[in-house]
Amino acid sequence: MNFKVVSVHLLVCIQLFVIGVTSMSAQSITKTESLVVNFPKPDPLHFKSNEITLIDSFINSYIPPKNFQGDMIRFAKDDSTNSRTKFDVVFTGSSSFTQWKSLVADMAPVPVLNRGFGGSRILDLVCFSKNYLYKLQPKLIFVYVENDITLPSSYQIILLFRYLEQVYHSNIPKTKIIFCGLKKSISRKTHWTKVDEVNNYLKSSLSQIKYCDYLEMNTALLNKSGLPSGEFFLSDSLHLNAKGYLKWVEILKPRLKKEYDLIKRKNE
Repeated sequence: MNFKVVSVHLLVCIQLFVIGVTSMSAQSITKTESLVVNFPKPDPLHFKSNEITLIDSFINSYIPPKNFQGDMIRFAKDDSTNSRTKFDVVFTGSSSFTQWKSLVADMAPVPVLNRGFGGSRILDLVCFSKNYLYKLQPKLIFVYVENDITLPSSYQIILLFRYLEQVYHSNIPKTKIIFCGLKKSISRKTHWTKVDEVNNYLKSSLSQIKYCDYLEMNTALLNKSGLPSGEFFLSDSLHLNAKGYLKWVEILKPRLKKEYDLIKRKNE
């Protein structure tokens, strides 16, 4: 059976957020023990049986992080007070987007929405997207999520990225997804080989998938020796500082403008 048909009928949600914005009181926030998560099954047309088994193992061991509930409630409240119910362009992912406080201003005049939530992993995006992403009906998504790099192998990370793309496109099938290449964080030096392997896979494969692409983000942060430059990182050697984000602006903004111009022409 086709994944894109089945997934429409499969719930990817958290029970806490079904209650809606108007009933999000302090009492509702205490219902953390009642979280229920049901993930769509990996598409057998796109995954081998052993790959499905591996993805299932990640899904079966997944526990929704309670610290993200505050982010979801904040997103919902923002949506309730925002005059716009839809956004053409959404940035989502982990703390590299969350801490980019000037992102909206940096991408102007193109209107964008920042829906990053710090500490998130790929399955967190799968789990929570029903609450903060799909209803916005974006035509373009930029995704950056780095925290899965601590998994044992790049193969596992690649499978999860493939799964995320499948789930996204089952819910918003004509949305363009641009996966931003992972940076080599100084504090995660032991994982740099995996960063290269994941980025190389994404770069070579995503162009073959409709409504999908890759954007290199790591190279601009390297010094002449090909190593990540400390001048672009905060003292934790993990997150970018203002200089680092300026480097990302130089990469992202031209691509955003190009994609947004395409969106406007399609809307005319």
